[in-house]
Parts: sequence; C-alpha cells; structure tokens
Amino acid sequence: MRARLFTLLTLFAAAAFSEAASVSDLIYAEYPTTVTITGCKSTAVGTLEIPGTINGKTVTVILAEAFRNRVHLTTVSVPPSVTSIGQEAFYGCSNLSSITLPPSLGSLGYNTFGSCVNLTSITLPDALTSVGQEVFGGCIRLASVTLPSGLVSIGSGSFSRCSSLTTIAVPSSVTSIGQNAFSECTGLTTITLPPDLSTVPYGLVRGCTSLAAIEIPAGVTTMGGAAFRNCTALTTVTLPAGVTMIDSLTFADCSELTSVSIPAGVTDINDQAFARCSKLATITLPASLKWVGNDAFLNCSSIPAITLVATTESIGERAFSGCTGITAVTIPASVTSIGTAAFTRCTSLGGITVAPANAHYASTNGILFSKDGTILHQCGGAALTATVPPGVTTIDDWAFTECGRLTSITLPSSVGSIGTSAFASCPKLKTFLFLGNLPGFDLDVFTSSRSTTVYYLAGRWGWQYFDELPSALVGAPPIAAGLSDVVTAPGGAASLHVGVDASYPLPYQIKWRKNGIEIPGANQPTLSLPNIQPADAGVYTVVISSEAGTVSDQATVSLTAGSLYTQSQYDAGVTLGYQLGRQAGIEEVMEEPNAFDLFSSAQIQALHIDAPLLTRDAATGEFELKLGAWKSVGLGDSSPLSFAAGDLTVSPSGEILFRFSSPEGAAFFRVDAE
Repeated sequence: MRARLFTLLTLFAAAAFSEAASVSDLIYAEYPTTVTITGCKSTAVGTLEIPGTINGKTVTVILAEAFRNRVHLTTVSVPPSVTSIGQEAFYGCSNLSSITLPPSLGSLGYNTFGSCVNLTSITLPDALTSVGQEVFGGCIRLASVTLPSGLVSIGSGSFSRCSSLTTIAVPSSVTSIGQNAFSECTGLTTITLPPDLSTVPYGLVRGCTSLAAIEIPAGVTTMGGAAFRNCTALTTVTLPAGVTMIDSLTFADCSELTSVSIPAGVTDINDQAFARCSKLATITLPASLKWVGNDAFLNCSSIPAITLVATTESIGERAFSGCTGITAVTIPASVTSIGTAAFTRCTSLGGITVAPANAHYASTNGILFSKDGTILHQCGGAALTATVPPGVTTIDDWAFTECGRLTSITLPSSVGSIGTSAFASCPKLKTFLFLGNLPGFDLDVFTSSRSTTVYYLAGRWGWQYFDELPSALVGAPPIAAGLSDVVTAPGGAASLHVGVDASYPLPYQIKWRKNGIEIPGANQPTLSLPNIQPADAGVYTVVISSEAGTVSDQATVSLTAGSLYTQSQYDAGVTLGYQLGRQAGIEEVMEEPNAFDLFSSAQIQALHIDAPLLTRDAATGEFELKLGAWKSVGLGDSSPLSFAAGDLTVSPSGEILFRFSSPEGAAFFRVDAE
C-alpha cells in the first residue's frame, strides 16, 4: 500500500511540473475584431504561450497588471499581433525566467517586468523606441540585455537594482535617459553612453559599486545630482569642458575616487557633491567658481590643501568639515558668505587667513571672525590653545568642535552667547577660563568634552547656576617658592628662582626686572647670574601673570665687603707702581698720598713683569691695566678719563681689569682709600 501511494504522489508531481498554462487560464475582453488580455488566473503554471487569436479575433493588447504576481509562470511568449503591453503587466512574476516579445512592440510601460527576480536575459524588439520607468527594476538575475538600435528614451529606474547586469551599451540613438536608470546595478563594470547625450541624469549609475571607470560624452553640459554617488570602485573622472555645474551628491561616497578634473567653466559645486570621498587627494578648483555648497567636500580626509579662487562668493555649511588633511585655508576678498561649521573637524588645520580686503570676514591668529570682530566663526582644528580677543560677543555653532589638540581656552568678558556644540568633542580640553559673567549656552556646547573644568573669576555673575561641567573659582598664580636675597663676591655666581603652585590650572607668563627695568628674554622661573659684577647689583623683581591676575616677588643682589682692598694691599700697590714708574724713566710718580700716575704711551708700553702689565690696542686706543690681586672699589673724581660700568671687572682670582681710552695717548690710574 505504501509503495503504491508513493508512486501516485510521484506521478502527480511530475504532471504538475510538466503542465503548461493554456488559453483557459487567460482572462480577456472581446471586441468586434480584437481581444485585450485583462488578466490571468492565479493557478496558471509553467509555460504560457499567448495565442495570436481568440475566437477568431486578434489579440492586440495586454492590459496593465494582467499577469501581476503570477508567481508560477516560468516562460511567456507574447504573439506578434500584440502592439501594447500595459504598466506592471508582468510585475512580480518571481519565477519568470524567459519572455518573448513581439517584434512590432513600440514601448514598454511602467514597471512592466519589475521584480521578476528570475528573469536572466531579454532581447528587446527592434521597433521599441521607449523603455518606461522601472521596466526591469529589481530584476536581480538579469545578466544580459540587448537594447535596439532605434531606442530613443530610457525611463527612470528602468534597470535599477539589476545586480547581475555587468555590461550595458546604450545605443547612439538614445537622447534621453531618466533618473536612476542604472542605479544600484552592483555588478555593472562597463557602461557605454551615447555620444550625443547632453545631460547625465540624477542617479544614473548611483550605487554601481563595481564600476571603476566611465567615459562621459564630450557634449554633456549638465551633471545631475547623485549621478555617480556610491560608485565605490570609481577611481578617476574627467568632466567635459561644457559642464558649468556639479549638482548635489554627484560624486558623494565614491570612497576610491582619487582625482577629479573640474572644467574651467564650472561656477557651482553644490551640496555634498564630493562628500565622503575619503581618498580624493587631487582636485583643482576652477577660476570661475562662485559657489561651494553645503557639505560639498564633507569628510574628504585626503585633500592636503584647498585654494579658494578669487571669484568665490559663498562657502556653504560644513563645506570642508572633516577634511583632516587640510593644513591651511585662505579666504579671498570676494567671499561674502561662509556657512556655519564650514571648516569644523579639520584636525590638521593650523589656521585660517582672510584677505585684508574682505569686507565681511577677518582673521586673527588663524581664527575666523566677522569683520567687526564680534563673532568668532571658526578655529583651526590643530590649535593647542586659544585666547579669544576682547570684543567678541558670540561663539558660533561648532566653532571649536573636534579641536582634538586643544588643551585650554580663555573667553573675554564680552562673550554673551555660545552656540550649539561650540566645544563638542574636544577630548584634551582641560582648562576653560571665563573672564566674564555666565554667558548664554545653546544645546550640547560641551558634548564629549567631559574632561574640561570651567574656571571663573570672583565677582562674576551666574556661575552658581552652572552645572554642565565641573567649575571652580580661580585667582592670580600662587607663589609656592619665593625669591631670596643674594650676597656674593665680585665674579661669583648665583641664581634667582621662583616657583608657582603646580596645581594652578591656568597658563601663566613670567617676566624679570632689574631696578624696575624689564630684562629682555628673561621669562623662565630661574634667572641665572653667572659672573656677578658691581653693575649686576640691584633689586630684582619677578612678575607672574595669568588671565586671572598678577603677582610679584623681589630680592636684592649685592657684593660682599670682602671685595674692598686692605691698607697693606694699597701700600703694596703704590710701592709697585712707584717702582715700575721709576724703571720706565718716570721721575714724578706720586702726586698725592693715595694715587699714582702713569704718563706717556711709550713709557706705559715698557711697564711689564714677565708679561705686559699695561697694554694698548693700537686700532681702538683702548688700554688694559692688570693689577695682580689688589682690588678697588671705584675710580676717583679727579680721574681725567671716563669709565663706564663695564670698564671695571674683577676675575675669580681677584685680578682687576681696567679698560679705558685716552685721546692724548696717556693713561691714568687711581685707587681711593677707605
């Protein structure tokens, strides 16, 4: 019994698969001489050959949706007598793998074979001049299509989502191609466009992820939006010379695109035209360019530089946002409008420079401002610190967003408004100093900048209500280690050092002064005095200042009493001078009890013990006198020669050096007694 049942089931299944649909499955309307097919029974299975005549009347029309969703049909043959097939006539025939169309068919309507997912190939009749919208949309296994040589127009989405289609040649007769005609044909590697095409339509090959190259006909003057969007294998494109505008999203998401040649006549690059082309490294903006749209080059992270031409008038919102390779931007005088966040997230951007002649914008220290300086629009993403100048009242939306290196910022008391996400995603921003009252905040000002501490000054209003981030009152830099007085012998070394409390959160500056006069270049915590001379003695002051206040400390540097000569040293010096003078033939050496004179340059040159004691530079007339270990506190008023402070030095061994000039060729030396 079981064997007999199995045999019956097998025979039944074989009969079902070999069964062909027939005219009895058709639903039709008869007219005096013609028949219109209006439908088909859902039970129709397998192969269907539509007869050329029914009841002696010619079948001429297949009405819209006549075979819609007849999922059991596998093959259909349409008779030559049919001249019209309505929209969606075979839509959703998911098992239809082959169809024969009549040679006289002139057009195919909307979605005729849409979602026929098992249709693998089709030859369109020679008489066909128009392929309507979405005719083969979603035919994912359609691998081969032959378009007739007389075809004139291809409708929107005609072959969209035909993911198995690899090659398509559009005949030269075609003058019009609709939007998204070949979009999302993910297997398409080659497409040939007609030479007389003037417009590349919106989304022409959008999402054709295997298309690595395309030749755009020379006659094209209009590039439709998203025409090549998400063509992730496309590496290079040359646009025809007649193109004057690149529409929105034209090359967006072409992640392998490395270079684009933009024609000289292009005036507009519209919104997101090259957005997220992450490998785009070579692009030259034409001299005719006027408009750069919103997000035009968003996240084009490989562009090393952008040169905005002198004709540029408008830069859209986020136009170059996320261009992490750009290091510098120059805004020409012609620019009248820059959108919010135009250069945000440009993490290598060291600065923005605005041409001085620009009537709408200005720049200071690489930061973009309104011309009157009241609005801070954008800071370069490579900034380490920023001090906003007085007069700024508004921080624009996203002005410092993703300034990933920014560690500190100071806002003046003039700031009253901070825009949306102005300081968002600044992970290294630790110190935020407000010099004024609590400003108005928009949304998400500090999003993802949670390591930041806000500091404010005493007497400023509103900070008791601020709770978005940790905050603290801050004053002048506290001195942790103050200065100490220095007393040393001439020629000795010493240093002055000041220490600031290591927990102080703000950046600060140090300046040193001597007797109230600033010492050039002295800006470190330690001031070194390696060879202290009488001229170095005095009062030294260190001034430490931050945006929150200024403090100072001071110390005195003086010479020890041990630097004075003794009476015995003085007597020995006078005796030596007398003896040397006599040896040199000087008769009258002593003029008064505490001085001796040396006259005549010739006699002076003779004064020496082993080495010259007194020498003279013939070129400058400068004398140098060396007196062993005898020291002096100064020069007497009766000296006929003028000494500056630097003319007297004392070596570490106690040797005194006098340097002086004498137009008479004579030298004078005097030691004053205590």
